[in-house]
Amino acid sequence: MQANFVSAAQSRRLVTPAEALYAPEFLALPSPANPARAAGLRIARRRFPLPLVKVDGRNMVRIEDIHRFIDGLRPVEQMPDPAPRRRGRPRKARVSHD
Repeated sequence: MQANFVSAAQSRRLVTPAEALYAPEFLALPSPANPARAAGLRIARRRFPLPLVKVDGRNMVRIEDIHRFIDGLRPVEQMPDPAPRRRGRPRKARVSHD
């Protein structure tokens, strides 16, 4: 009885907020000491980056929303280095009199 087996993460449609942020198969942010508490604090402070769904009174995140969030991220463009600053007190700007 060998059916097509799907991994647990692929067969699920919802994950907890802590899994969405810190699990390696999703966003994989650096894990804090207590991931569930850190995710709860982000939710309470309205800083959670993903939309939440209530299931039996618990906050959950749709996996498809995680994928949409990742697809929407753009690569960070490198800023050009600013002109080097001179040390010391700035000098008066020269004004040309024509």
